[in-house]
Amino acid sequence: MFDGLGAITSGSETLLSPIALRAKSHLIVDILDMRSHTLVLLIWTTLALGAAHAQCAPGIPSAANPGCIPPDQADSPYYQDGPEVQATNQQVGRWVDRWGAISMESATAIAGTVEDQPSKKSATEESLRRCSTNGGRNCELLFTFYNQCAAIAQGKGGGGPVNWATAMRSDEAEYDALSRCRSVAGCQIVYSRCSRPELIK
Repeated sequence: MFDGLGAITSGSETLLSPIALRAKSHLIVDILDMRSHTLVLLIWTTLALGAAHAQCAPGIPSAANPGCIPPDQADSPYYQDGPEVQATNQQVGRWVDRWGAISMESATAIAGTVEDQPSKKSATEESLRRCSTNGGRNCELLFTFYNQCAAIAQGKGGGGPVNWATAMRSDEAEYDALSRCRSVAGCQIVYSRCSRPELIK
């Protein structure tokens, strides 16, 4: 018996007519097609979000700036107050990384420091060269940093172990470095410098 919905009833079994079978197959295809489009959309969205977090837009520093906040905004880690600084930030150009490095001979605490270098490699090489020029014979790279500040704390009179830290602001780096050598008598800051990103017009 035909039930009016494209099905034929025979005893206790219900058989689908050719029209109903075609309608059902089209429905299954439509559902699979919708699922495939949804999967493609999810994959594309995931890739797009990953790319957005990988690098900021031209002119906005990406290091230590996951939100890609422009440097002229108050909540940016690169924000610096003052009308002259703000005027510079508003000029058209692109920001480039600037590196710093510290090398030292552990036996004598003779050091070589450098800031505002265009690459990690050049900063490392220059700090080692300066350490040797200052009299160090076995100079080794202590650490590098870029687009931020660095500070070193050491016991009074020099010599002994050094404690260093990096941060977006020099006062934060100094505080962290001093916090790491509180057990050393007369611990004091012996180095505090910054390597800020540079705006290239």
